[in-house]
Amino acid sequence: MNKSVRTPKNITGLGLIALGARLASHSLLIMLDRRNRAIRRYNGVSSLDALFNFLKLSILKYVLVKYRHPVQFGELAVLDSTMPPYPSPAFDRRIANYINTFDMTRLPSGIVAVSTTNSCPYSCAFCSTDARRRYDLAKSLG
Repeated sequence: MNKSVRTPKNITGLGLIALGARLASHSLLIMLDRRNRAIRRYNGVSSLDALFNFLKLSILKYVLVKYRHPVQFGELAVLDSTMPPYPSPAFDRRIANYINTFDMTRLPSGIVAVSTTNSCPYSCAFCSTDARRRYDLAKSLG
């Protein structure tokens, strides 16, 4: 058996609370980072603007974690198909871009997403549709 293959698992219950706390503290550290403060000064983003962006980001992450059924792959958590896995340098860049930019039209877009509907019969571990949840529920019921 190949031990490098990680079995994905849905993050639920207390795991969601712990993930939310890690995301909030990690994002706060990114916001307070010296390099990001310099970028905000260059972009004309005040400390209050950055705090406002951080609060909006916190609400966005809460919605992602609550409604999108995050999945754990080894050490990485996939919150949504539109976000890089956490923790990763790509995730850090995405958060920094969000916090450091006042004009949201200037945010770099690196994602093209094609989504399935909840009618999809498959249960891919990385997918946030109901099919995965129904599969997990049916599996746990036996």
